[in-house]
Amino acid sequence: MTSRIQRRSPGGLRRMLWRKRVQHAALRRTGIWALLDAASAPAKRIEVTRHVVAAPVARPLTVALLADLHLAERNREIDEMLAIVRTERPDVIVLAGDVTSLHGNDSLYLEVLRGLAAPGGVWMVPGNWDYWAPMADARSVLERSGVRLLVNASTQIDPGVWLAGVDDAVAGSPDPEAALCGIPPGAWVMAVVHCPVGFDEIAGRCAIALAGHTHGGQIRVPGLPALWLPAGCRPYVSGWYERQGSRMYVSRGIAAPGIPVRMFCRPEIAMFKLSGAEFER
Repeated sequence: MTSRIQRRSPGGLRRMLWRKRVQHAALRRTGIWALLDAASAPAKRIEVTRHVVAAPVARPLTVALLADLHLAERNREIDEMLAIVRTERPDVIVLAGDVTSLHGNDSLYLEVLRGLAAPGGVWMVPGNWDYWAPMADARSVLERSGVRLLVNASTQIDPGVWLAGVDDAVAGSPDPEAALCGIPPGAWVMAVVHCPVGFDEIAGRCAIALAGHTHGGQIRVPGLPALWLPAGCRPYVSGWYERQGSRMYVSRGIAAPGIPVRMFCRPEIAMFKLSGAEFER
């Protein structure tokens, strides 16, 4: 449960951020970062996964799930992500947290987020890095880019179809009750959380949930469980899970933070086609 996650103290957070700055600086100055990035490039081609979900919609509605951008620079993965979104033209885009990074800035965030657009809106729930390394002026960046926050709140994206965003379990203040309280009884609900452990508290109260945070493990060895996951993940790693009649999809995310390497764990954009025809069957 999310209540079991131990929060970092202010001092502990400062020490952790300092260590990461030192590690990243050392990798870049020695050229190791560039070598790892180049060697891992084929494994960092974005995979588009496609999922049909039964929902009471009059016409098919496509939702794109983007997670863990960790924007630090305009790189191959970010440019590929933007190109895929332009090609796919989803009806709704959901950002499942961790847009920011230790080395990002508001100009970069605005530049990339402005490249995302959908007729039903671009909606974001915060992740732990959005709190640990926040935008200098989040209100301005989000307003100018057209991205709307869903923090313990909900919105209707189609008649009878609602999107509910729950705050981050590691660094935020998740309140599932507040996120769901404005939704009328009988509505079809898609919940969005950053940390997949948030599913434990909304299972049974939504049709599906979308999450990120895990990076799918980032570096995987076939046949073995994930070697490392951040707090707020287990037992969830990637793909579909089911609990109390609700299903959750955990994205492998876009970026490869920490070290620029992915192995047997490609970055991902997940596309969900909400289909009334499937619902009727």
